[in-house]
Formats: sequence, C-alpha cells, structure tokens
Amino acid sequence: MSRAMLNRFAYQYMVPVVDMGIRIDARAGPVTAASGRVSIVGPGLACLRCGGHLHAETLRAEAMPHGERSRLAQAGYVIGTANVAPSVISLNTTVAALAVTACLAIFANLTGAAPPSTLIYDATTWQLFNVEARHDAGCDVCGAEGIMSLGDATRVSAYDAHRVA
Repeated sequence: MSRAMLNRFAYQYMVPVVDMGIRIDARAGPVTAASGRVSIVGPGLACLRCGGHLHAETLRAEAMPHGERSRLAQAGYVIGTANVAPSVISLNTTVAALAVTACLAIFANLTGAAPPSTLIYDATTWQLFNVEARHDAGCDVCGAEGIMSLGDATRVSAYDAHRVA
C-alpha cells in the first residue's frame, strides 16, 4: 500500500521517486530465479501500475481488515497475500546501491545521463537489463486525465484521486 501511495505522490507533486523490489523464486525447493528491480517514477515516466509493479487486486486485499482477508483467502477469493517476502542481504544491497546511483544521477547529475526508468538485475546470470515501461495513456495516475501536478488539490491516496473541496 505504501508503494501505491508513493507512486501517486510522485505524479501529484511532480517529485521523482525511486522504487526497488526483490524477487526470489524457490517454490519448487531450490532457487530457480533471483532478481532485483529499480524503477524511477514521476513526471514524463510510466507509473508503477503501467510498469506492472502494482496490481489493483493486491492493493484491495492489503487494505482489508485481517479477519476479512483471512476469510476471503480461505474461500479462494484472495490469493497471494500470505506470501513471505524474501530477503537476501547481497541482493538487497546490490539493488539498493543501484537505486542510490539512480538518485545521484537524478539529483546531482553524477553519471551525466538520466538513469533508465527501470533497471532489472538478474542475479542468476549476473546481468543488468534496461526496461522501458509502456505508458497507458488512460492511466488515472500518470495519464493525461491523471493526477499530474494536482498537489494539495487532492488527497494522496493508494487508490483514486479525491478532490479536496
């Protein structure tokens, strides 16, 4: 939920936000995939929803009271909220270092060029990939009818914009 709020904040207040994520797949026992992601969201860039990093169903489930979420999960209506988020210090620090470098590139022109909007680190192949998120023109966050530069004229919400009267 906090990621969704920061995503909206970036566009509403025209402030770049650097977001990170780690994913390790060991569902079959041994680790079959391990990766990290650094995404920059804000004016002129695709938001986390357009980039496929935020999902409305997950946000809805996370916002439910614990009892209701548990009942719906048992009935099969809520899936995936009980997943444990992996944490491996070497992956976390690698991705954090890439994010800090992106921040320095944005705010201090450290590298002399803008960082990619999304950078993927594949720990199984030791490779970095630049990925450009596809912007959805109808997005209510970063689209033309979204919350771009509304500032205090609307509440920062993980869901949709609510105009302040």
